[in-house]
Amino acid sequence: MTKITSEQIIRNEPEVLSIPEWGEITVKLLTEGERREAEIEAMKHPMWDKMDLLEKGRETTRQMAIKMIVEPKLSKEEIENSNEQKLGALIYFITQWYREKTDILLGFKAKQEMNSFLEQKKDREP
Repeated sequence: MTKITSEQIIRNEPEVLSIPEWGEITVKLLTEGERREAEIEAMKHPMWDKMDLLEKGRETTRQMAIKMIVEPKLSKEEIENSNEQKLGALIYFITQWYREKTDILLGFKAKQEMNSFLEQKKDREP
């Protein structure tokens, strides 16, 4: 089995996503530090203390998606003044991209584990 290198974990190249009928946006996965910053930003929401866990999760996801945007970079003021529906659609698109990236990574890992299991099983058979 090949060992994972620190470079594989650290490398985080931005990607250009094409959003149908809208255009292109550049995004990247968050670092651990950026994820924590997004969580802190979510907790600054004026209704945070009144939100249930689902609402807190949505706000955290929203802040993480906004932080994933590389280009166009939006200021806090631009975000606050943006069209809620358009920003919501953009956040949805980014979170779907994130989930696909995670599924690919997990799918790759699951495939490796399954192949390893089948190899071990094959070795045990008479």
